[in-house]
Amino acid sequence: MTLQAEAVSDGASTVEALSRALELHDYRRGEFGETAAHTERVTRLAVALAERVVPELLLDPQLAFGFRLHDIGMIGIPSSTLIKPGPLSPTEVDEIREHPWLG
Repeated sequence: MTLQAEAVSDGASTVEALSRALELHDYRRGEFGETAAHTERVTRLAVALAERVVPELLLDPQLAFGFRLHDIGMIGIPSSTLIKPGPLSPTEVDEIREHPWLG
């Protein structure tokens, strides 16, 4: 295995582990699988967009890693906010809006 292939493989393993950690929030909400499905939809749409706009970007296998991790900052959002039934307060909405900055 080349050094580049090994780095991509290691990156894929790391992305998978981080994705699974993010999915644990679903478990706490009792909606296991929702985050995984969302991540898959976003990744498919982002890849389709890249194919149309700048297809050569898809030559970099790490591009999809970024798509899969687009919500990783949600790990830093309090579980109480994520599992709250009903509407969020303005403060809770602000917490959710911080997730891109968190990760």
